[in-house]
Amino acid sequence: MHKVNDMNEKRKYRRVIFYTEADYGFNGKITDISLGGAYIETYTPLPEKSIINVKFQFPEGKDLVLKAVVKSSKQGMGMGIEFIELKEDDEAALLDFINAN
Repeated sequence: MHKVNDMNEKRKYRRVIFYTEADYGFNGKITDISLGGAYIETYTPLPEKSIINVKFQFPEGKDLVLKAVVKSSKQGMGMGIEFIELKEDDEAALLDFINAN
């Protein structure tokens, strides 16, 4: 996994490259993740403002199911999501993973 370090990019949270299967009612693949959200490559992105529960697994085997809102969507390509209503233990798991990568 690699850090995404684009000096021109203004993001609230540091992102890391992370590839894992994602289930949000359809199948996709997370390609990067941060404490604030993730990008899911999928042929079936949902419309912006859709609320989803996305399930994925960290490499060490921990399953997460996080509530998110679709912030950007491009048909046939994917969607950017923002995590919402994070539980404290889920936030800690995300932060630990991101800091380790």
